[in-house]
Amino acid sequence: SIAEYRSALDRWIRKKPFYWEGAWLGAVAPLACAAHRREKRPLLILVAHHQDAETVARDVEFFIDRSCQVFPPASDDHEEDSLQQQEVIDRLQVLSNLDRYRAGEAVHPPIVVTTLPALMGNVPSPDQLRNDRRILQVGHTIDFIELKRWLVESGYRTTTAVQMAGEFTARGGILDVYPPDAPEPYRIELFDDEIESIRSFDTVSQRSIQRLNRIDLLAAKEATREEGTLLDYLPQTTLDRKSTRLNSS
Repeated sequence: SIAEYRSALDRWIRKKPFYWEGAWLGAVAPLACAAHRREKRPLLILVAHHQDAETVARDVEFFIDRSCQVFPPASDDHEEDSLQQQEVIDRLQVLSNLDRYRAGEAVHPPIVVTTLPALMGNVPSPDQLRNDRRILQVGHTIDFIELKRWLVESGYRTTTAVQMAGEFTARGGILDVYPPDAPEPYRIELFDDEIESIRSFDTVSQRSIQRLNRIDLLAAKEATREEGTLLDYLPQTTLDRKSTRLNSS
């Protein structure tokens, strides 16, 4: 009922335990979005299964018309180059977004849906992601040779065409680089030693997606270290709720 819904929302915001008998998974998103709109705080939703996380995230996006990220569990397949695993890339993107919000670089409070195994899995610490970066900005000058040397020393692989995270290629005054925490690679065009333009682009069509004024390049080797957890990235104001408390089972 509406009364039960309002009671659950109020108790959640006041961090009081509640049990909503008869509620189903589809009730998680509207309750979470109502709390998010009311409090305008970061939101963490913990569900039982990864498939449920994907469902809840899409439902949340329907209600708030904004991105809701899923933090997946780590892969059981320990490849030598973990940056080839989509789960690693997805996790890094969530961590970077949370870290940017804590640093005041993001406007909207993030919403993240995850599971207990993913929450407790090891990830790079905030200091690791924050300290070993290179900032590139349009209009600034750079030492192109030194930047390429830094990319190699930081774990990036040289290639003829950027396809995957952790790769870069340089030709003439153009640098294509795919940071492990970015959704798409970047193309940096230089005029002499000055950055003339930065654009994200599609690896298949090579078409530009978005013009950018500034980007951060995360050192690829730092992205594979594991000295923290997702909890280290959550602001103190984060609302959290285990959706299992909403279920009747």
